[in-house]
Amino acid sequence: MRFLGMLIVAVLAAPALQAKGTPEWKEAGNAYKGKSAVPVRSLAVGAVNVDVGVHLERLTLLSGEGHTGKKVASGLLAGALTLSGMGAGVDTASREPIEEHLTPEDAKKIAADVAQVVCARFKTLPGLKVYTCDEVTNSPFYKDVTGSYEQDDHKKGVQDGRWGAEYYFGYYSSPAGGYKYRPLEKFSFSDKNFSPAVRQSLGVDAVAQVNLFLANTRKEFRIQDMSVKLTGITWSGQKGGDMPTLTYTLDDAGAVAVPLEGKDKDKDNYGAWLALKPQFEAQLDLVIAKIRAAIPPAPAEAAPAAPTGR
Repeated sequence: MRFLGMLIVAVLAAPALQAKGTPEWKEAGNAYKGKSAVPVRSLAVGAVNVDVGVHLERLTLLSGEGHTGKKVASGLLAGALTLSGMGAGVDTASREPIEEHLTPEDAKKIAADVAQVVCARFKTLPGLKVYTCDEVTNSPFYKDVTGSYEQDDHKKGVQDGRWGAEYYFGYYSSPAGGYKYRPLEKFSFSDKNFSPAVRQSLGVDAVAQVNLFLANTRKEFRIQDMSVKLTGITWSGQKGGDMPTLTYTLDDAGAVAVPLEGKDKDKDNYGAWLALKPQFEAQLDLVIAKIRAAIPPAPAEAAPAAPTGR
């Protein structure tokens, strides 16, 4: 009995022990460590993908305001399933409309701010010629690259670790800074279209893609996910498309957060973003410094021949 009691206490305490860690940039791949790595003298920011989301509560008979029809229908269906013996583990409740807590206009506004910061910060990379925003998107080739200029909305469930809180995010994927929105390609090893088009058209050695998911959990506004990926040529004479050359992901990204306060704390997403923005800028500066340190230096240009004196 004593052991059982200790076990129950441990299980109940587990969520509290799931404390936030320290955000840290982790290198997920670095082709520049190879002896035959191609030097990098120039880089273009080819994509800035911004998702902005909010946790959506279930619409039950006892929660929320309004949506009476949806609540009654969900409740009756859940009751019918329970009576028939089919209700165990079935979540039939609808979710709040995303527009009640996050407008598409706010998502676009936040995404535009993010793109502006990304472009300005990447311009500070020392020793490299860097093309960003208008220098990329106003180029004639860009209209033909893959991606979308349309904002889209999605939903997904996530959990903070094994014992952490569960969230169901409705979110907007917004093109920003003149860029097309380009979904992450999780299982693609090489890029035969987008990266080569950017790299060859602008005459750069590498193409960067920044991916950011900002989330309103209804208690805090935070970075849910963030990553930066570089693609290009990893060795001289490479064929078959551009390869990932350098990738960083932000571990414990949720620790980059600000608490939500005030009357409309769960709806003032742009105000929450402005409060979070300095922390985002700091994380972006950190990863840019890591990129600079990881990129192989270009060989020094040959000095002009000394006059012979004749």
